[in-house]
Amino acid sequence: MRKLCVGVFIVCLVVPNIAGIHIFPFVNLQKYTYAADDTVTQYEIRIVDEQGRELKLDPRAVEPIRPHKITDTFAEDYSADERNRTFEHIFWEVKSYREYIQSQPKIRRTALEFPEHDIEDRWTYSELEKYEAFTTVRIYKVNKTFVNDNTAVAIEREQVYEWSPDGLISESDTQ
Repeated sequence: MRKLCVGVFIVCLVVPNIAGIHIFPFVNLQKYTYAADDTVTQYEIRIVDEQGRELKLDPRAVEPIRPHKITDTFAEDYSADERNRTFEHIFWEVKSYREYIQSQPKIRRTALEFPEHDIEDRWTYSELEKYEAFTTVRIYKVNKTFVNDNTAVAIEREQVYEWSPDGLISESDTQ
């Protein structure tokens, strides 16, 4: 009886993943329980230097704001004044974070040291040396379309906002 119960349990775990069917009570134990949309919309914050070169925002630079949390709410529900205050906050936090990174002593990495994880876009001292003073904050709307049964991704990037300390420079009409 015990072997039968274990066998049924294993079959109930394997069959939903192979056949894509739901077996009660294992309705959420499939690899892909929810079908993903064909198009995913995300927003990217980029910092621009004096020469127009862009640098993707380091999420640690602006702690209360997570770049992936910028949604249609920012574009549609915020007033122009609220957007300007948000941009101003991002800009000054980024500048102070850059100063913090550049004030840290340069540490020479050795072969005996475990490498840092490169999960997110994190700024390094050597990377920031390549950029002039920051002048502008830009937000891009990024549409990722999954094609060919999710074997390829088409990415379209559209600038939505551009801001400098002088105020809002441009706001795209295609929101």
